Amino acid sequence: MVVVDDLQWADPQVVTIVEQLPLRLGEAAILMVCVSRPEFLEAHREWSSGQSNATTLTLDPLSPAETSTLISRLLEIEALPESLRAQIIDRSAGTPLFCEEFIQMLIDDGTLVRAGDSWRATNAAASIQVPQSINAVLAARLDALPDLEKRVLQAASVVGERFELAQIKNLVGGKEAEAALESLRRKGLVAFGGGSGELKFRHLLIRDAAYSSMPKSQRAELHDRFGSILEAEAGDPQNMAEILAHHAERALTLSLELGLDEDAIAGRARRALEWSLAMGERARQRNDVRTADASLQSAHAASASLPDGGGVELRARTMLLQGQTLVMKADYVGARDATIEAAALGELGNMKSLVAKARLTEAWISNWSDTGRLDEFRRATSRAIEACRLAGDVQGELEARALATNELYAIGRLNEFVTVNLELLDQANAIGDAPRAAAILERLVNVESLRGNRQEVELRIAESLALASRHGLRNVPMHLLRTRGTERLLAGDIAGAELLYREFVGAVQEAGDIQLEVSGLRLLSYALQFASRPSEAAEALDRALALSEATGEMWNRAELLCLRARAALDLGELDAAEQFIQRALEAKRDEDITGTAEVLDQYGLILAARGKLDQAESTLRQALDVVAGSDYFWVRSIAAIDLAHLLATRGKLVEAQGLTDEYSKVARERDWHLFDARLAVVAGLSGRT
Repeated sequence: MVVVDDLQWADPQVVTIVEQLPLRLGEAAILMVCVSRPEFLEAHREWSSGQSNATTLTLDPLSPAETSTLISRLLEIEALPESLRAQIIDRSAGTPLFCEEFIQMLIDDGTLVRAGDSWRATNAAASIQVPQSINAVLAARLDALPDLEKRVLQAASVVGERFELAQIKNLVGGKEAEAALESLRRKGLVAFGGGSGELKFRHLLIRDAAYSSMPKSQRAELHDRFGSILEAEAGDPQNMAEILAHHAERALTLSLELGLDEDAIAGRARRALEWSLAMGERARQRNDVRTADASLQSAHAASASLPDGGGVELRARTMLLQGQTLVMKADYVGARDATIEAAALGELGNMKSLVAKARLTEAWISNWSDTGRLDEFRRATSRAIEACRLAGDVQGELEARALATNELYAIGRLNEFVTVNLELLDQANAIGDAPRAAAILERLVNVESLRGNRQEVELRIAESLALASRHGLRNVPMHLLRTRGTERLLAGDIAGAELLYREFVGAVQEAGDIQLEVSGLRLLSYALQFASRPSEAAEALDRALALSEATGEMWNRAELLCLRARAALDLGELDAAEQFIQRALEAKRDEDITGTAEVLDQYGLILAARGKLDQAESTLRQALDVVAGSDYFWVRSIAAIDLAHLLATRGKLVEAQGLTDEYSKVARERDWHLFDARLAVVAGLSGRT
């Protein structure tokens, strides 16, 4: 058996000798295996033709399973961390050489070490870098291409991993591009993609090598030209905002790195600014924090490259995006400053639509971060509603009116809250505002859960999920994890509630939504408290408080502090409990009846622990009185049971029994079992079983 490897590098004379060798051996039994890259047949089209004893085989890339087997055979190891194995499989894309080079690099840098007759991983690499040996091989291969084929491959690398023939023709020009792509396909550098007329790089590393082989000036020119072509040919360029923003940003950044003069940069800077703002607006609409933040950074970089930041309109739009993005990141102090500036610039430029968006953003900031009475929030929402009306912004006005109902939520007028939001839901559906309809449904689900209307909860959840499915609203199922967790908690399935709350916290943390992360940690602490795990509850609450204080959010602050006081009390840390509850009393908003009730309830328990029983009883009565006339049955039940427990211990059995009977009925009617154990304790103290 004779093996000839890398035949594509052989001189013509050597190729002739190799080809004729089997013919000269006569009857001798010999197997000759010649291995080459696909481009060998481009240069030697007659290779082995007409020979009955010759066969040409094309080797396809290894499958992921085959690559995994290759890794195991190369290393004699199966215990490779899955994340590391998956990265090697993904980055090598079925090419054995790449797989071997990645493994060798991991051995060289100490990630894989010899252990007896096998290998072991010392740690799971966060991200595998491309070995220089692979870069060198790919660079040499690209350098050997004819000039047209190399230019075509470079142009394709600017488009992306996948590209179309028409796009390359527009970038390179001439009919020769099609023939060049066909040649590149035969050489195994590109392949047919999934769609009609679509091609793709055989390996992402080939795309990276082609892109790196160009000088920055050529890359900038191609990005700029491709973005212009794409925008001109798109039916609605706004639907391609992310792609257009990418190419505009690349063209500008490369131009700045080259140090081009201001006139040469101006056009690319304006284009980058406009498309960055468009991408940021789309990201904001789907609550994509990371993309919005990246868009904002690109917008600021582009704005800094333009005289006067691009003018009043573009400066106003940039500051509005900054305010909106900072709201999503829960940086309410920074958001307020940016939004005020955006509104001022909008009024200066008579941009009514932008002013309306700025006023609406200010209302959201007030909702999450204002302290004290609700007057300021009421003024902010009224200002937003009026600005939206003046601008003819129907969707904005709908959002502002829905936001304004949070006042009804805070003061416990839940029937009115539900009635108004159902009207707003009908209006949102009538104008096709699916994101607003989903947001309204989410609030209705939450309120009905707190009221114990389980059938209504399930109905609204089904409606929300159907809406999300029809319109691709990916955040809806994530947000519903909260309500599902609360439903499990009230049903007495504390472990199930904890799992859902933890899943929710992980999801919003991944999404970068700090406000929801704070809310999720607060809910998780309820489950941990009822599970009698105060140390873990304290840990979750400390995380939430750190985020709340760093961002300036006040929506959860009083409740977080009083729950932290309860965790300290359950841990026997009475002094710490008193410190936390004093902070909670200072943070609570009197018109927020549930927050006030929760703070007073925990304060009463701390007073009882100090032996101040008269003051404790008075405080617990206040806690129940605050919510007694509302439909907040969850908060009412907790306050009533804690009061009944204290009354029973003080010998006031008749009143304790009355409260126990009343709230046992509330729980039965709603199929709540969360309070079963606490109600049983009070019943036992009252002499009842």
